[in-house]
Amino acid sequence: MKPLMILAGTCAAISLASFVFWANPAAPVELPTPTPASVTILEPDKYHGTVKLNESILDTFTIVNPTNRAIAFNEPMKSCTCTAAELDRRELGPGESGKLTVSIQTGTRRTPRVETVGLLYTIAGEPELHQLFAKMYFVPKGVFETDPVDITLTSAKPKASFVIRIDSTAEQNKVLDVRSNHRCVKIDTRALPTVSLELDLNTPDESILNTECLIYTNNAAEAIVTVPVRVRKQ
Repeated sequence: MKPLMILAGTCAAISLASFVFWANPAAPVELPTPTPASVTILEPDKYHGTVKLNESILDTFTIVNPTNRAIAFNEPMKSCTCTAAELDRRELGPGESGKLTVSIQTGTRRTPRVETVGLLYTIAGEPELHQLFAKMYFVPKGVFETDPVDITLTSAKPKASFVIRIDSTAEQNKVLDVRSNHRCVKIDTRALPTVSLELDLNTPDESILNTECLIYTNNAAEAIVTVPVRVRKQ
């Protein structure tokens, strides 16, 4: 009789424990939400280093759509009129990729530059606009360079100078003249290749303006070299 009572008590305890477990199940473990795939440009920044003046540089960017929906692009937006950009496809289906071709005319500015192409696109079923950016970095360099590449003149420091450096000894690469593009900046070329500048504080001009020094040469490809001059009379 006693063994039977012990067995009955054990079964009752097991039944009660099972009821408590199922009535109060353990809290579910929350798994991290996976990050949704997004449209990307592989290598969105391209570096071209030193390039020549007035030449065209070209590069191609790869656009990837890893999402499960189609996307459609607007016309590429460019940071400069010197830039041309063309998409080989205006729509990409799920898992597809396309090409963005960018060409830039380097011009005559001798300062480090970056030009940007922006892409606006929509995802099927979504009203929002999304954006991507592709950038090209380069430094135009010519036969004629200046050190420094630009000048700032202020009422506290009205004098400055720069040195013209010529990466050639050929006869067709000579400096003919240097002039100021504004009456408030006086030029002294008696110590070429060093050019001295002085701000005339007595001219009735704006207190803040941007002008240039013009270097005239006998090189047809670089007939005029410009040196930016910032004037701050305040």
